[in-house]
Amino acid sequence: MSYDNAINTERIKNQMKNKTLGIVMNCVLPGTGHMYSGSPIKGVIVMAVFIACMVTSFLIAPLFIAFFLWLWGMFSVNKEIIAFNDALLTSELSQTPQQ
Repeated sequence: MSYDNAINTERIKNQMKNKTLGIVMNCVLPGTGHMYSGSPIKGVIVMAVFIACMVTSFLIAPLFIAFFLWLWGMFSVNKEIIAFNDALLTSELSQTPQQ
């Protein structure tokens, strides 16, 4: 492996998103993982709905909605980060000259 290839490989690794970090961020506050994964508008909407559900949690239905939103967010963030990383690798591999 040449020096240029090693630098390019590390640059790509630095641009990739960490699935574990995204899921943990979303566990702490739903919506932050979506923001991290590259969907800031979706993240703000999820966070606003979650906070609204928590404020009205004295009612039973919003509490269930918040719980399912929290669970759905973890799976959704994982899927979004995988898609982001795959798209990044695909675009980088298509740009590198074949030797």
